Amino acid sequence: GDGMAIRTRIHPDDPLRARAAIEQRTELRRGAWSVAVESELDISCTRDAFRVEARLEASEAGRPVFERRWDERVPRIGI
Repeated sequence: GDGMAIRTRIHPDDPLRARAAIEQRTELRRGAWSVAVESELDISCTRDAFRVEARLEASEAGRPVFERRWDERVPRIGI
């Protein structure tokens, strides 16, 4: 099955506190075989940069087979 949740938040007096987050899970099964992929993405900002934090995890039969994390900053040039 599939599932997704999207959350956004912003403070009217302080746009630098804005955040957006997405979580998603996809799972496939057939008999005893099963695989799943989970991902999370969180975007926030400072006065000088956007911050992107992400996680990707794949599992087979409930055991993790791959995981990667990112924590990147992208300069706010002209924005």
